Amino acid sequence: MNAWEDSWTNAGNQLRDVASEIVPTQLDEASFETISPSDKKLKDSMVKVQDRLGDIRKGVEELAKQVDEIVLEWQTARNASLQLSVDAAVQAYEGLKENLALEGVGDEPTAYGIFVERRREIEHQLKELAGRKEKVRELKDQADECLCNLLEIRRNLTRARREFLDEVLSDNRHVRIKVVPYGAREHVESELRRLLQKEEAHFERDIGEPGGEGLLGELYGDSMEANDMEENLSRVKTRIRQISLGQHDAAAVADRRFVTHIGRLQPEAMDRIDLWFPEDSLEVEYSTTGDGQRFRPIREGSPGQKTAALLAFLLSYGEEPLILDQPEDDLDNHLIYDLIVTQLREVKRHRQVIVITHNANLVVNGDAELVVALAARVGETRKECEGSLQDKPVRDTICEILEGGRKAFDDRYRRIALEYGA
Repeated sequence: MNAWEDSWTNAGNQLRDVASEIVPTQLDEASFETISPSDKKLKDSMVKVQDRLGDIRKGVEELAKQVDEIVLEWQTARNASLQLSVDAAVQAYEGLKENLALEGVGDEPTAYGIFVERRREIEHQLKELAGRKEKVRELKDQADECLCNLLEIRRNLTRARREFLDEVLSDNRHVRIKVVPYGAREHVESELRRLLQKEEAHFERDIGEPGGEGLLGELYGDSMEANDMEENLSRVKTRIRQISLGQHDAAAVADRRFVTHIGRLQPEAMDRIDLWFPEDSLEVEYSTTGDGQRFRPIREGSPGQKTAALLAFLLSYGEEPLILDQPEDDLDNHLIYDLIVTQLREVKRHRQVIVITHNANLVVNGDAELVVALAARVGETRKECEGSLQDKPVRDTICEILEGGRKAFDDRYRRIALEYGA
């Protein structure tokens, strides 16, 4: 405002300086001839110029006076306005002193600057805090999106397992396997305890067990459908996080020490719980008749039936070499022929199978392409012979080792086949 004022308040003096220079000094009359008509006419013209310029000078001087009046009016108005500001500042100053005195910091406003600086710092910190809160919201949205993606990946894994088993066992007459999403009950307690960093047998009532009380009781309810399991799992994770934040219902916790333990877990531990999904389990059923009918749970089967179901799966999948060590163990000869021998004939067309056996059915009826006979001699295992079933030494060795000799073979044949008219 001062610069603006300085730019025009001197205009009156400037006009006066101009006015003083407008009218020129009169010429000396001695320079004119009084008797000369031309000089007399010229002198009259000069007088007129002087008079007209004098009128202009008076007008400029009048303008200078008007400028002075404007300056005076401005200064009066300015001083009045500034006085109001001064009065308001004085009043605010006195009010500030009273407020400071009421706040117990004295009646001198010297501390006011400190408070103003503190307020500025606090406002800056609040602004930073607002920015961090926004960043936290963005990270939370990203985390929720990642968890949704992880859940979809987990669902795809279960779906891929189902498709794999359906493809491998589509034509299998001995076994069928069903994937149960998140159904590995036998491992879920140890997994949850590991995540909660409490693997020893503590907090049994709060952690619980599948089908019982506690967290695991909430996980495995009446329904084993995937959607229901995912909802139950989400509730379990939410409850654990609420306990860690102290936002839980105290009556829902059996042991107060469990709350203390959860509250001490690091954020990384809570993240691992969010990422946790129980493993899938398998429901394996076997055909009691071996013809794709009358399937029963494998846990109800005999050791031989369990072995048959496992072999049926192994022989149905893959093209890499397969080594079977005495697969006839725990199997009766009927299962050996119906299951192993039949499938060996089919499997060996597209994969290499090596079988260690003491059963003649696997070697002969399985149509072995290469037979290596071994025998123990003087504490060492030695090769007796090697070749195909068409080689006589191989056939003799098979008969000797696996059948008990030709006489035993002939006697069994005579007693069984001939007596029954075969």
